[in-house]
Amino acid sequence: MVRKEYGNDVIAKKCVELIKEHPSDTIFIDGLRSMNEVNIFREFLKFPIISIIIDEEIRIKRLLERGREDDSIKIDDIKERDEREAEFGLKEVIENSDYKINNNSTITDLQEKTRKIIEKIIMESSNLF
Repeated sequence: MVRKEYGNDVIAKKCVELIKEHPSDTIFIDGLRSMNEVNIFREFLKFPIISIIIDEEIRIKRLLERGREDDSIKIDDIKERDEREAEFGLKEVIENSDYKINNNSTITDLQEKTRKIIEKIIMESSNLF
């Protein structure tokens, strides 16, 4: 609940500080929850947004099967978390994504789709120079 205490953009601001301290040619940012976070990163970086989308029923089934300690085993808790993330603006981030990857299939399929998009992004960025 760091965002609730310090503001919705606190994690993005801290990440930008860390990126500045440890520069790299390639950076992956995972877990953007709002366009406000996107805009904070975009003040410093130019980057595409890739969203992983999945049907709700499949996602809930996978969450329940995953068995991570911090995962709820109650469907109502999962839906409540989804509502909180929607309040942050996650749906808007997904709507504004440059790429959307459907994750209703296998992990192998997801990896292949992701690899192709990343290769495309790398090729497009290398053509800029």
